[in-house]
Amino acid sequence: MFSASVFLKDMKNFIFTLGGVRIGSGADNGFGGQYTGYQKTTQYNGGSSKVKGFELNYTQQFTFLPGFWSGFSAYANYTRLAAEGQYGAGGAISPTNNNTVAAASTKELAGFVPENANAGLSYIRRGITVRINYSYSGRRLQSYNATQSLLVYQLAAKTVNIRTVFRATKHFDVYFDVNNVFNQPSFVREFFGGRPNTMSVLSPQVLFGINGRL
Repeated sequence: MFSASVFLKDMKNFIFTLGGVRIGSGADNGFGGQYTGYQKTTQYNGGSSKVKGFELNYTQQFTFLPGFWSGFSAYANYTRLAAEGQYGAGGAISPTNNNTVAAASTKELAGFVPENANAGLSYIRRGITVRINYSYSGRRLQSYNATQSLLVYQLAAKTVNIRTVFRATKHFDVYFDVNNVFNQPSFVREFFGGRPNTMSVLSPQVLFGINGRL
């Protein structure tokens, strides 16, 4: 099966993450005078936005092949979108001011992934299941700030996972999984202009065990 689709969404009051805000001093700082100098990350509703893009999907079961090969199947999908909006009130999609969020420094929408792809190969036959999955997510705006230098971006990420299951009996399965096979960072974030922000590295995880059923 192969499918393709296009979409256009008009949204109002979209939710976005606002980061890089320093808590001021004084009893009226919103926290009873506490947490002076802390950095606050919270969420707000934005104004109007548009999201447009396309999606491609492919799935194939190779049951027409002889013997051993008939247990294979494959899938792939790809999504690309363009999202823009304004972080203040009103209907126009442009950087504006309002009483809650200062002048916008970008029309990009925080939290929207502009490019996403997945692909996999699986084998299911005679009680054996093996799945290899690859996923990719593109660079995107992670958190917004009215000051351009405080915009935080999450860099593109690639991950490969392996899932295996062996049906030992009608009541028990044995599984063995490996997450993040190639030891890729779970996320890397940077400020506008490429200045480092944070990195999280999750080593490959090996999971194994037995599932039972009545």
